[in-house]
Amino acid sequence: MGLFPKTCALPNCATTSNLSLCNRCRAVSYCGPHHSIAHNDEHRDVCNTIGLKSLEVQKQLQLVQLVLDELKTAAWKPKLTGPGDYTKAVLDLVDSLLTINTAESVTGALENLHVMFRYCTNDVKEGLDLLPLLMLRLGQEAECFVFLYWLTSWRAHRPIKNPRSLLNRYRNREPMYKPAMIRNTGIVLPDHLTQHLTFPQLVTLALFATRVGLDRRALKNQVPLEGWGARLIDEEIVDNWIAYCQMVQMKNPRFWPMLVDENEARHLTPPGQDSDSDLLDQALATLAVCKNAWTDRDEFIPMIKAHMHKFLETMPPRAKETETETMKSVTLHNPKAQLRLATGATGAAFPQRFDTPPWVGDPEDIFCLDQDRRVDHQGGPSRFRHVVDSDTLLMITSGRAPSPGSAGWAVNFGPERIASGVLKCAGTFGTPSPSDDRASVRAMVAALRLKDWSDECRQLIIAPITSGDQTFIHKFLAQGQSWIRDMWFMEDRVTRVPDSDLWSAFVGEVEALGERGVTVAIWPIQHTGTQTFTNAVYTEAGEKAKRQLIKQFIEVKLVLE
Repeated sequence: MGLFPKTCALPNCATTSNLSLCNRCRAVSYCGPHHSIAHNDEHRDVCNTIGLKSLEVQKQLQLVQLVLDELKTAAWKPKLTGPGDYTKAVLDLVDSLLTINTAESVTGALENLHVMFRYCTNDVKEGLDLLPLLMLRLGQEAECFVFLYWLTSWRAHRPIKNPRSLLNRYRNREPMYKPAMIRNTGIVLPDHLTQHLTFPQLVTLALFATRVGLDRRALKNQVPLEGWGARLIDEEIVDNWIAYCQMVQMKNPRFWPMLVDENEARHLTPPGQDSDSDLLDQALATLAVCKNAWTDRDEFIPMIKAHMHKFLETMPPRAKETETETMKSVTLHNPKAQLRLATGATGAAFPQRFDTPPWVGDPEDIFCLDQDRRVDHQGGPSRFRHVVDSDTLLMITSGRAPSPGSAGWAVNFGPERIASGVLKCAGTFGTPSPSDDRASVRAMVAALRLKDWSDECRQLIIAPITSGDQTFIHKFLAQGQSWIRDMWFMEDRVTRVPDSDLWSAFVGEVEALGERGVTVAIWPIQHTGTQTFTNAVYTEAGEKAKRQLIKQFIEVKLVLE
């Protein structure tokens, strides 16, 4: 399925220099006339097929140009509201070019798709699925990843209604590939963005990550792997391609066996006679499209086959918590041992900022926050779940220190479910006095420690509610990773980061959840006093703040009876 190799086409001849193309098909190369003559019998059928396809391509190019000229006229533009003659002509041309199967023809197919998106105003789903696959086929791994990242980010903000505007924004932005972009993000596409990928695009992302994991030169040749970033990129390459393959497996368990062994499809029940016929149809269609990603270096298929047991294992079923939930307080007499100190927060996992679309003003726009609209996930307790992705939970936290010597925190983890406590008077590093900021961080730590959230979600959104300045949260998201590297000291290497004991504990909990497959994101929200969903947790934190500060470290745990 790969491109014609850039070596002599005669078997057992590995010559790569002084090659000349076949005079008839202009697709395969030979190191000399004697090898061309020797290979003539085996090459004749392929040569004739490519020759006929080349004539067909010339006719299709003329048709595309003719329709495109009409499309450019002012009278034609308003009439194009659905898949028209131009779209059909371009897709037919792309199919023919891919049949020829040379680097030049695949490049031509990619360029024609770009031109089609520039002029076509209808949503051409097939083209959006095919475009990143052709980038992979041509070895443009970085462009493929950036395109998928850009596409999902755009879809997360608004539905795709006008691909012409969409692709123009894509083509007219800054240069497609920046070394700093891959250096900062690795090959990680946030979970809340991957849900906006179609299944073929998700498979493309998995194939991209697998190829980069197999051949690290794709990054090493373009990104200087020095200092702190080297280890992170190395770990992300190893870990994330398996994670993306697992996402594909969860969406369609038929696909990977078909990819590894195409004959597997022949032994499956025919479509329409199986309860999973939709999955079978989707797997077959996606496999046909994804063959456009193959190149002459298709080693990633054996790699997938060798590691397939890692992501073919079914995910363990989530426990159905039908018992009554209660909370109990546990006094920890050795708080220093319980809080992960700076040496415990390694930076292996770090909370992301939860970026919301512009139309989202409050959490209630995308999360079920009230009792009447609650979502019971697999018979479990009611939580604040995302209206689209039920594997994403929201937890609202608040911390208040209304007067010197008093501070409290609260966590709202579901409809009419609130855990709260009194702030400890001094932290492990001897924090002199409580503050709103410290109480807020304590609430975030408590939210992650309520229970093992890995049996209920794959992503946890922490929404700290504050009435004042949220600079401390924004600083943590922007500089937290450098604080960890500097052992929780500021840039002057003398001043310790405020509330570093609790921040270290929070990062430690994020890392522990990350090991169990749960990512954490922070969504800072300003409390205005008029938001119903924040009033309960904000008031509860204030009530706890009226009590006397404690010296023991008391943790609240969610238990089942």
